[in-house]
Amino acid sequence: MKKVSIVASLLFLSAVCIGNAHAATLDSQRVAVKTPEVRLYRVGGHSAEAFMELQNNSKRPISIIAATSSVDHETQLHKTVVEHGKVTMVQIKQIELPAKKDEDLKFGGVHIMLMNLKQPLQVNSPVSITLVFADGSNLKVNAKVVN
Repeated sequence: MKKVSIVASLLFLSAVCIGNAHAATLDSQRVAVKTPEVRLYRVGGHSAEAFMELQNNSKRPISIIAATSSVDHETQLHKTVVEHGKVTMVQIKQIELPAKKDEDLKFGGVHIMLMNLKQPLQVNSPVSITLVFADGSNLKVNAKVVN
């Protein structure tokens, strides 16, 4: 009887440990990135826009609260909106990734702005962008400059 009790206790503890390990999975490990690219922003040439497909594989929403890149002086989360009949971009505080859904960062919608580029970007050159999640984890994305 003691053997059964010990085995049951060990199974219970294993399940608790596995459950806690699963709960400790970082948001950055639950998001998949497809087709990351950077396009030069035509006005002035001092900025660029980053687009990509993000897939949230989690059962709960995940928030991106910031992004960084070494190619610019400031990286911002943006959304394209229509205000007073004019199309404009506004900075947003976060990008919400719905549970078990894809979110496209695309032209004319939500995207990442690379502001005040440190040097001109060349087509086909790599650009590293780091996504910062609300849980403090980071995900490095390797994008390519396209025209």
